[in-house]
Amino acid sequence: MLKAMPVIIERIIMPGIKTLMKWFFGLKIVDKDRLKPYRGKPFILAGTHTGWLDIPTLLSATRKHALTFMVAEEVFSYPLVGKIVEFGNTLPIAKNKELSTLKSLVKCLNEGVPIAIFPEGKLSETGEIDQFQAGAGFLQRKTKIDIIPFAISGGFQAWAYNKRFPTLFKKIVLTFGEPIPYEEGRSDEDTIALLRSKVEALKQSGDAVITS
Repeated sequence: MLKAMPVIIERIIMPGIKTLMKWFFGLKIVDKDRLKPYRGKPFILAGTHTGWLDIPTLLSATRKHALTFMVAEEVFSYPLVGKIVEFGNTLPIAKNKELSTLKSLVKCLNEGVPIAIFPEGKLSETGEIDQFQAGAGFLQRKTKIDIIPFAISGGFQAWAYNKRFPTLFKKIVLTFGEPIPYEEGRSDEDTIALLRSKVEALKQSGDAVITS
């Protein structure tokens, strides 16, 4: 069972993260209302993994949903990012134990806890969307819970995987898409293909906001 988020984090630090993201990266959140019907309900949030600011970006938009994030175990050892990640509920992913982690996420979802995953399984090395793994499809098949796609635009430019520090004042746009409901008989691979097509469209839309 996941521990409840401390009040000081929920009421002070989490809103502070959103404020900092707006100040330093001009964070714009598009179609956040698509999350409203899921208040107090489980869902699978799945989308791009652009850079070190992805989790603070998502935390800025989902504070009231108490998401649990899948995070690579080694991230907790990073000086700054590791501390930021600790502000949210996280489930560490140990190498070669991905299936065990997915089973833990199935348990979270069945207990009513919404989760966030990055189907690429790693940070982008180019800023483009990498190949999606089948985890989100597995989770939906096991739980029959909706997937909500998202895309982050500008995250790679603001703080890429190979940069020691962020580049301030690079604009970030977070866009939420229409939910993908469970469909009986649909394979994990088909679910992932559908998810990727939606995420690609959302990223294009977010990119256009940045360049406009």
